[in-house]
Amino acid sequence: MSAGTKKTQAVSPEAKGTRLDVWLSSIPEIQTRNQAARLIEKNKIRVSGVLPLKVKASYRLRGDETVEIEIPEVQISHLTPQDIPVEILYQDNDVAVVNKPAGLVSHPGAGHKDGTLVNALLFHIKDLSDIGGVERPGLVHRLDKDTSGVIVIAKNNKSHKELSEAFKRRELHRQYWAVVAGVPKEKSGTIESNMARHPKHRTAFSSQASGKHAITHYEVVQNFKNQASLVYLRLETGRTHQIRVHMSEMGHPILGDSLYGIKRQQALITLPPLKKAVAQLKRHVLHAAELGFEHPRTKQQMSFQTEWPADLEEFISNLEKVK
Repeated sequence: MSAGTKKTQAVSPEAKGTRLDVWLSSIPEIQTRNQAARLIEKNKIRVSGVLPLKVKASYRLRGDETVEIEIPEVQISHLTPQDIPVEILYQDNDVAVVNKPAGLVSHPGAGHKDGTLVNALLFHIKDLSDIGGVERPGLVHRLDKDTSGVIVIAKNNKSHKELSEAFKRRELHRQYWAVVAGVPKEKSGTIESNMARHPKHRTAFSSQASGKHAITHYEVVQNFKNQASLVYLRLETGRTHQIRVHMSEMGHPILGDSLYGIKRQQALITLPPLKKAVAQLKRHVLHAAELGFEHPRTKQQMSFQTEWPADLEEFISNLEKVK
């Protein structure tokens, strides 16, 4: 199909009750629910008998509609492969697993035209899926700039689609480690809220009734002088800044996080040696330590772990030395 064209497709009776984004993801030019959602948001999808404002990703098909799809023009990638050091933990023809260092933005965007994880992937791996668009080849999920740890990369579109669906079904195991200010009253628990972009601070997120469902499980593993805690976290969902928001709103922000709860951090950390250690942090103390998933082709369960990076290992060692 030529770029920038329109495609009309009839909905079969068997599709009755299916979500629109799920149905669209079966179309070769779309392939994933994320791509379908983007097209819907950009008003590129028309459904017969349905007002444009009612065309949502969650719309349930009647089974007799005609759907008109406007296929966007193919964009040409201007990304440059760059020899940025990235540890590749695993690689085959379908996926790659890398250990992203802190300080590396996942993909190009405002203020980061290059020098990103994507630029590094184009140099070290080359074959990457293109479902996510020209600026995000291979990226099924992402980590914040200052979060280090494990991330899975799709090397073809079939793998990308399978992994994306696994994320939506919450089938991936994602374990993080963090050091937070203070000590949670409950040593383990679940934080659950709806999250959306902050109404006033556009670079931040917060819990809001209109947001997307977010679930974080936590467990306190170590106590540092009743002023800070080493916390194990497991994600059921993967919203932007999810762990950072949840821990901050719980009253125990991640140490070194300048966006969420900095005043709370300063109020809870009062011992001079601890204050000094926190002041020397160059990023927040959050690390994606483990990632488990079913291989999209072989269906074999795979699991990858990474140790604390040197800077955070040194920070924790300093906390343990405080008398």
